[in-house]
Amino acid sequence: MTVDVTHILESFVHNGAWVQAIGQGITVEKIAQKAGTVPYGMLLGLGKRFQRIYTYHD
Repeated sequence: MTVDVTHILESFVHNGAWVQAIGQGITVEKIAQKAGTVPYGMLLGLGKRFQRIYTYHD
């Protein structure tokens, strides 16, 4: 996955910086639609490279 960080302050962009790719206001469905694929495919593509933190909301 490639992310355009052109408009992010330089102080936030560095190796090891934490990024929330899917979450509040950013659904896997929206990302998949922009990538021209299905949500399941996006999740599979993440592989084991990413830390996952699951939260549940009622």
